[in-house]
Amino acid sequence: MIRPSTPYTVEKTLRVDIMTTVSDSLKLITTVDQLKYYLIQAMKIEHATIPPYMTALYSIKPGTNLEAFHIIRAVAVEEKPLK
Repeated sequence: MIRPSTPYTVEKTLRVDIMTTVSDSLKLITTVDQLKYYLIQAMKIEHATIPPYMTALYSIKPGTNLEAFHIIRAVAVEEKPLK
């Protein structure tokens, strides 16, 4: 029987695949300006994932598939920008 991957497993696998793919092109961050640039890019990527999660969350009919609802909601809350 094939079990569906948990979000953690998928994320961990994706990170490993991405790191393996780009490991040759990784560069050392040596200045504060470079660090700021990469942190801003990372925040943009994280915040870009919120709309698809919210769309998926609200596309679930109320009272159905509560497990999926709670999983997607938990992931969306983790992506929420800090104020």
